[in-house]
Amino acid sequence: LVVGLRLGCLNHALLSVAAINTAKVPFVGWIANQVDAEMAAVTENIATLKALINAPLLGVIPHYAQPDIAEISRYINFSLLLQITEAHHD
Repeated sequence: LVVGLRLGCLNHALLSVAAINTAKVPFVGWIANQVDAEMAAVTENIATLKALINAPLLGVIPHYAQPDIAEISRYINFSLLLQITEAHHD
């Protein structure tokens, strides 16, 4: 799950998690993506989501005016993602 950090992100993220769980889709983690450069309380929102989402935070992507996939990928913990997905296959 990628959570776009902006107004309403807490509600949207929790509804998305509920939908994933209802569909019985494996939920291995989430990524925080700061889509709103002016969002207040980014750190507090991430902390709230970490407390409420029962899956690991795989990365926090800062705001980019012109995103570059190579640059953005530095912020995602792919080794943790690989560990989790391998554990789901065992």
